[in-house]
Amino acid sequence: MRALAAAAFAALAPLLPVAGTALDVWALEQRARSGDAQAALALALVYDGGDGVPADPARAYRWYLEAALAGNPSAQFNVAVFLDAGRAVPPDLEAAALWYGRAAAHGHARAAFNLALLYASGEGVPRNPALAASWNAAVQDTLPAARDRVRALRRIAADGAQPLDLTAPQPMMDVPFLVPRGAGWTVALVWRLPPQPPGARVLLDVARIDAAGPRRLVERFEDVSATLLELPGAAATYVWRVHAVDPSGARYAASPWRSFSVGERVPRGMPALEAALAQLPPPDAIAGFLPAVPADETLSVSVAVETATIEPLRVVIRPRRTSE
Repeated sequence: MRALAAAAFAALAPLLPVAGTALDVWALEQRARSGDAQAALALALVYDGGDGVPADPARAYRWYLEAALAGNPSAQFNVAVFLDAGRAVPPDLEAAALWYGRAAAHGHARAAFNLALLYASGEGVPRNPALAASWNAAVQDTLPAARDRVRALRRIAADGAQPLDLTAPQPMMDVPFLVPRGAGWTVALVWRLPPQPPGARVLLDVARIDAAGPRRLVERFEDVSATLLELPGAAATYVWRVHAVDPSGARYAASPWRSFSVGERVPRGMPALEAALAQLPPPDAIAGFLPAVPADETLSVSVAVETATIEPLRVVIRPRRTSE
């Protein structure tokens, strides 16, 4: 792993007034333990690079994860890199893809680039050169290396075997975690996307269920496999799913529903949720379309994580994917 990025230290300089002293590290750790995400990231960088203390990858990962769960994209990226490499934790490319996706949903360009590498090679996610090209295209104005790969990946996708039918995308997590923002919350949604027939698109469908009944909150096409939602702070239950849509054939393939709650420790009961979903019309974009395969109407009910507690992970660093 290369040396820590100078820009990262510059951004965190106020947290490291006299770098390298035991007192500074102790004080930084107290701030991190109190829930200060920036201090947790700064502490992770210190242990990652051995800045004034012996390098300790295990401690670095622990504090990267704390900051990542608080919604810091740089920390989420570095958690993914550790999982990618198997550094201080067992290697798990599927979990790395999830964390790259979370960081990429926040606009982290290198996370998007690394996620594209995984989709290009089929490591931890289905091999999907077309999606890898889309992730690179999303950040090509920021990363010249991504710009160079877009055309090549699109050619690989066009020259390869084309799927004949739609395959439903699959959410990559059952329990999202919520990050406070202003009076509301943000949540990153990440899904696994297999190759699709030419022209197929991905439709994100999110609905809010509260005392007033069900209401569609989001219906939009996505070019990639992760997105960031901003939610109000009022108590409600949310359900979401992802469709692969073939407009030319008026068909779609939908993932199972996933649910989480805001401001409620226990979601509404399963019968109430299923009854509410029965009242929800299909998204306008696929009204009148037929499912390419029988729709999976399974509803997974979970309690959203509203605090930065370390979630269990099923957890390679290759020279190509490095931490910040």
